[in-house]
Amino acid sequence: MEMAVLRPFNRDIWLAGGPKLALAGFHYPTRMAVIGLADGGLFIWSSFAIVARQPETSSAAGQ
Repeated sequence: MEMAVLRPFNRDIWLAGGPKLALAGFHYPTRMAVIGLADGGLFIWSSFAIVARQPETSSAAGQ
């Protein structure tokens, strides 16, 4: 699977597109959002599995 690339969306918010999911003849896009928190941490929401290199990449955004 190709690695998703985080792209800035707004201040402290990054988005990444994931693989397309085929279900019942339709192809649905998947997404991931990374939100920087006030305490320096990150909140990650993803509709697809996060691979080992993505947390390293997102560590540049927060702790």
